[in-house]
Amino acid sequence: MGKHANLAIATIVIAVIAFIASPLATAVRPTLEPAGAQTASVAVWLVTIAGNDAGWAIIEGESEWLSPECRSSIEARDGYFNPVEWDVIADTVDANPRGCNGVANLYFGTAPTVAVNEATIESQQVEVAPSASTGPSLLRGINLAGDLEVTPRGSWGTSIEPSFFPLVAEAGFDHVRIPIAWSAYTGPAPEYRIDEAFAAEVDRVIAMATAAELSIVIDVHFFEELMVNPLTQRVRFLAIWDQIAVRYQSEPDTVVFELLNEPIDELTAQPELWNDLAADALAVVRRTNPVRTVIIGPVGYNHASRLDNLRLPADPNIVATIHTYDPQDFTHQGAVFVDPLPPTGVTWRPDDATVALDWLDRSWGIDVTPSRAGLTVDFGRDYSALAMLAETSAAAEHRQLILETSGSVEGLLALCNYETRSAVVVDIEPSGGGNGTADLSACGTIGTLAIQSEAPGSTTISRLALCAQACDELIVSQYEALDEMISGAAEWADRQGVPLYIGEFGTLDPDGDPTDPQSREDWTRTIRNLAEQNDAGWAYFELNGEFGAWDQGTGEWIPEILGALLD
Repeated sequence: MGKHANLAIATIVIAVIAFIASPLATAVRPTLEPAGAQTASVAVWLVTIAGNDAGWAIIEGESEWLSPECRSSIEARDGYFNPVEWDVIADTVDANPRGCNGVANLYFGTAPTVAVNEATIESQQVEVAPSASTGPSLLRGINLAGDLEVTPRGSWGTSIEPSFFPLVAEAGFDHVRIPIAWSAYTGPAPEYRIDEAFAAEVDRVIAMATAAELSIVIDVHFFEELMVNPLTQRVRFLAIWDQIAVRYQSEPDTVVFELLNEPIDELTAQPELWNDLAADALAVVRRTNPVRTVIIGPVGYNHASRLDNLRLPADPNIVATIHTYDPQDFTHQGAVFVDPLPPTGVTWRPDDATVALDWLDRSWGIDVTPSRAGLTVDFGRDYSALAMLAETSAAAEHRQLILETSGSVEGLLALCNYETRSAVVVDIEPSGGGNGTADLSACGTIGTLAIQSEAPGSTTISRLALCAQACDELIVSQYEALDEMISGAAEWADRQGVPLYIGEFGTLDPDGDPTDPQSREDWTRTIRNLAEQNDAGWAYFELNGEFGAWDQGTGEWIPEILGALLD
């Protein structure tokens, strides 16, 4: 897929047309169903070795060699041979030959649907590998939030109105994303039955999106108990997905599943728990939805910095997602749900300097003013500091600090790993003008770094970098910070062979103290442009509400936001 052109999610085909005879199995219907197709009762996996014209059929652990002519005839009927390592075939045993026609009949056959038994989720695992899917369109979307995620219903947010769907479609969006708090509407163990009236509300939303020719993403949102106690809530989570998958298995492929919104808490502390849980949930979904697109994101609020912790299951119909509200002091200014309440009046300009997003500002005793020239730091007292915490520890080979300022580096100190017993203080040696360097060899791997001043004073820092063979720039422009984050996420997704989807991004516009409209427009346009430059689909957060692109009071789109998204 290269850069996943257009993210139409017409995903890579691994044509494993399978039926596994167990109480949890269900039919896998291939793209092509010739008249008179026989009923399949076994798994059929067509594979080949890279550069080999022939192929093999793997049937319940037994393999049968297929001639080049047989392979060509199956491919002519839209069959697909997946390249594998020889060990995959070598681990099988020789099958009793069925011949080319027998294999083809099994491959293109279908099997009767068998209902999923919820009580067996915990004890049985069935892997059904997906077939071809034409795929939904997830290019430009918008979140319809504040209704189905709200508990209790109506306590905050706004309802999802039928008029929203044609409104969104006519504006030029191709999909909606619906946050849904399923866990708040489940019954007791062991069934964890979803409330039927609530599920019917979701049915209604899906029907309205489909009628408006919009794709729709439905997720599991605000499952706080799972975040805190993933092991004790595992069966409940899988039961929820079992019911969702069974309920919507006949919906068109424009209905997309997202396993869990923004895993945090214990899942962030132990990301392998989330990796295992996501794989289990996907297996549950695949029993009834073998080719439906499924979205999976990393821990840490789906932040791009945690993608390296995400281990995706092997599946051709997966999309990786991230969310971004960086920098949060701008996007969440005045957010009453954040403690302490963030100040308002924060502006954002693409050319203004900022701390790189893989470092967190942990400064003390200073005021910082960003500009195109750099960060103007007013050290308010002795040994106040511009202090940063690395999202991941800086590589040990970064041995030299380079500092460029508008004044003098005399009286400035570098402090490594100040939050540990191995804190190291290093003098910054002048190297001409307002520049200086510091040898950080004694610091080892750097987790925190601070620039301290021995006395109060002000200076503009235009460059701060950790260097060895190459340099990590710790001060970049706001645009560069977002570009590095999104392009890095796209490169990660490309290595995994999956599309990238930015499921949430937006700016809060608090009542009574509105965010600077130009800043909102600039930031929104920057995220949208960077997403599309990296072939990532996106969904703005949100239609209406405090982050909204549409003003429910006036009944009109906010022109700066709509233009930034769709111009």
